[in-house]
Amino acid sequence: NDATAYIKGLAELRGRNVDWAIKAVREAASLNAKDAAAQNVIDFVASDMSDLFAQADGRAVEVNGETRTVQTKGAMVTRVSPDWVTGLLMAITNPNVAFLLMTIGFYGLFFELSNPGAIVPGSFGAISLILGLYALSVLPVNMAGAALILLGLVLMIAEVFAPSFGALGVGGLAAFGLGATMLMDTEAPGFTLSWSVIISTTALTGLFILGILTFALNAQRREVTTGTAHMLHLHGIVESWDGDTGWVLVQGERWKAASATPLTPGQKVRIVNQEGLTLHVEAV
Repeated sequence: NDATAYIKGLAELRGRNVDWAIKAVREAASLNAKDAAAQNVIDFVASDMSDLFAQADGRAVEVNGETRTVQTKGAMVTRVSPDWVTGLLMAITNPNVAFLLMTIGFYGLFFELSNPGAIVPGSFGAISLILGLYALSVLPVNMAGAALILLGLVLMIAEVFAPSFGALGVGGLAAFGLGATMLMDTEAPGFTLSWSVIISTTALTGLFILGILTFALNAQRREVTTGTAHMLHLHGIVESWDGDTGWVLVQGERWKAASATPLTPGQKVRIVNQEGLTLHVEAV
């Protein structure tokens, strides 16, 4: 209602089409240039800069309550290029760049939390994330798309720490791809994500998760090299023996040992159990 009252006041002040102005707010109505000129929404349509100056010259406009005449005949055109700061901000606020910055930032922080003290991934990730958040703050972002991207990343990370045989990973990839497709809340040119960026980022993310899962599965299948589980079934040599206890050499280390049957020095034995620093062995 407030926007309707505001634009109605502007239309009445400038002598514009009040009915269409209200529809523009209430119904999101739009017109092409030719129809806008025909319905008194705009003054005129110019084909180029020279035509613009020619049609604008001599028109009366009201500025701060005073009527002034526009004089554009023979006006000189001076083009001002953006400085490097503006150019940098324009690059950052490109939807594709903003999306990539957010993704890179998230994974940078993920690597830093997984490997505390690495510093470089965390620093680079934090900078990328802040730049990405700045870009999204000035872009027409669809919150549902942003939520899907976040959900997808969380599900894929959950797959790494709580393997679900691919269920969480596939669901995360689907949510990530759908969120990227819906991220921009407009179809205006320049404000949509490139399909090549969406597909390549989703594919690379999937390969990243697949690589981590592969390393995790290989680590689970690797033979145990420490602890009691490693000691069981190793072979050793009896160094000295007295009754049911003695000393054995296992992989160059001297261990106290016990056995249910008598053993002799130099005899080969196999470890069947471990209690603290005592090995239970049997003759091979």
